[in-house]
Amino acid sequence: MDDIKLERAAVELNPWWKGGAPAQGILPRELSGQIEKYLPQRQMIAITGLRRTGKTMLFYRTIGGLLRKNEAASIMYFSFDDFADADPHGLSSVAKAINGIEPKYLFFDEIQKVPNWQEKVKRLYDSGRHKIFLSGSESLFIRGKARESLAGRIYEFQLKPLSFSEYAAFSGLGANPRLNAAELRALFAEYLLTGGFPELAGAKDAALVRKYVRESILEKVLFSDVPRLFSIEEPSIMQAMMNIIIETPGLLVEASSLSKDLGISRQTLSKYLYALEASLLVRKLYNFSKSRTSTERKLKKYYPAFACSALTPAADELHTSRLVETACVLHSGAQFFWRTPQKDEVDMVLDSNGNPLPVEIKWGKHLKSSGMGKFMAKFPCPRGLLLTRDARGRDGKVERKPVVEFLLEKSG
Repeated sequence: MDDIKLERAAVELNPWWKGGAPAQGILPRELSGQIEKYLPQRQMIAITGLRRTGKTMLFYRTIGGLLRKNEAASIMYFSFDDFADADPHGLSSVAKAINGIEPKYLFFDEIQKVPNWQEKVKRLYDSGRHKIFLSGSESLFIRGKARESLAGRIYEFQLKPLSFSEYAAFSGLGANPRLNAAELRALFAEYLLTGGFPELAGAKDAALVRKYVRESILEKVLFSDVPRLFSIEEPSIMQAMMNIIIETPGLLVEASSLSKDLGISRQTLSKYLYALEASLLVRKLYNFSKSRTSTERKLKKYYPAFACSALTPAADELHTSRLVETACVLHSGAQFFWRTPQKDEVDMVLDSNGNPLPVEIKWGKHLKSSGMGKFMAKFPCPRGLLLTRDARGRDGKVERKPVVEFLLEKSG
């Protein structure tokens, strides 16, 4: 690539080289504190996340902190969004040609767009002269050779859409709002409308939100990012699968039935579901069991990676409850649910100090959960958690807690 073009791009992308700032008024994310602990370590720091979740802003905030203690020329940011053929190894020389010194900190945005990126950044890392930060709009370790090549050299973190407490901060209410129950529920409805995407914080227009999510996120991932990584014969069918998961969050996938409905083979269904997971559009939960082998064989649940009521404007009470369930699953980082052949079910099974914690979400008036009792009888555990619209209290070992209070706790 033309060095002059790269130099121009580098100068434009690094305003602090000329006395400017990365960006003003960037609010902290919960992930920021986790990353700061790893700054003194030599290993690379990789931030993955769905499009538009704020990875670049997280980089800018990190850069802002480093600028308080380091020379501006020692920090370089570069986005490969429009420069996929640029060589990461050569960018350090570009910066040195501009500033007279080699940068110590390298921030590479959208690194997954660079062919064979892992080998190129590995050379930089092995030189021992740089602290390297990477970002990608899908898991950077989709391909096994990337993980193998960078083993021991990299820490990977995932930046999710805003948590409810982060959304409160982005909406100007502070990180820990002290509002009454009605105000919290109104704020929660706004949160569900926006899907937790930072640029939509405070948006009230469902049509605007729907257009943003479909065009800026879903279509770009499904028709640009995914085909670049996988051999997808019919992207429109994968789009139909994504729509099904959005419309029925917590979808129990029975491979034979769903593949028949979509007119594809089970193998193609499996490949498409994996592509949706790898692109960070969906979350998969396993059916809880003490046996890992049994867990892998059982039905699995799929949720969209964001809870956005704007995508289904005609949502009824049932769909709203599913959206609430999705928000709780994403917040908690749940990996398991529980369901028996007799259809006894628990929405989430979390870990609580080494013990299983069954969690049910009841957004309606009915607060009984037969599945909770049967789970606690089968898998002895100290307590259960029932998340409600506004009820609280305790019924034996089961604690009742409003959903909004659960979502204001530290996320999983």
